[in-house]
Amino acid sequence: MLAAVFFDLDDTLCDAKAAWSAGVASAFDLLQARFPDINVHQAFATWQEVNRELLAALGAGELRMAEVRDQRFFIFLSRLGQLDPQFADELNHVLATARLRAMRFFADVECTLATLRRTFHVGIITNGAADGHLDSQRSTVQKLGLLDRVDSLWISDEVGHRKPDRRIFDAALTGVGIQSREAIYVGDSLPNDIAGANAAGLHSVLIVRSGAVNVPSRPEKTPDWTVRDLSEVVRIARGQGRWRCET
Repeated sequence: MLAAVFFDLDDTLCDAKAAWSAGVASAFDLLQARFPDINVHQAFATWQEVNRELLAALGAGELRMAEVRDQRFFIFLSRLGQLDPQFADELNHVLATARLRAMRFFADVECTLATLRRTFHVGIITNGAADGHLDSQRSTVQKLGLLDRVDSLWISDEVGHRKPDRRIFDAALTGVGIQSREAIYVGDSLPNDIAGANAAGLHSVLIVRSGAVNVPSRPEKTPDWTVRDLSEVVRIARGQGRWRCET
C-alpha cells in the first residue's frame, strides 16, 4: 500500500533553470560593469568550463555542493587573471540573490502537493547545499514556502549522499519509517532521479514538461510512469480514475 510521495526539487517543483539563468545574467552584468573591456563570450566559456570541472568533482564525491558554490567565482576570476576574493564573494552574492528572486513554482505544484498530503506523506529528496546561503536548497524551499507544504526534506549535503546514490533514498525511507515499495519518487532527470529511485526500489515517475519523451535504452533508467503534469501523480498515487484539483 502506498504511503509516501517524494519529489525532486529543481525543475520538478520549481523552474530552477530559468532562475539560474537569471542569476548568472546578473553576475555577468556586474562583471562587465567592473571590467568593461572584457570579452564576454570568452569569459562565459571560461565560466562554463569551471562549472563543468567543479560538477565533475562533485559527482566524484570530492566536493560538496556548498564547496562548489563557494569556489566557482574564485576559480573563474583567477582564470581570467582578475582574482579578487572580495569581488568573487560579491559576484556569488549577486548570482544567489537574483536566482532566489527569480525562483517560481510551476503552475501544477501547489494544488498537487495539497491534494496528496490529505492521504500521503509528501517529501522532497534533492541534491544541493543545505546551509543558510541564499544559493542553497534550504533557502529555496524557505523562499517558496515549501516547508509548510511538505512533511520532510532530504538534501544531499546534509544526508551525505547525492542522487543517484540509493543511500539518499534509503535515508528518506528510514526517516519516514516505510519500505521502498510504499513510496513513489517523481523527478525530471533519468540518470539522477529515475535511476536512483529504481535502484532503491521506489516506484518512479518521470515528469517531462515539454519536448519529446525519449525512451531510455537502459532498463535501470526506465520510469514506471511518464507524466506531462504533476496532477497526474495524484491519479497514479491513488490508482484510480481521473484527477481533479480539490480546493
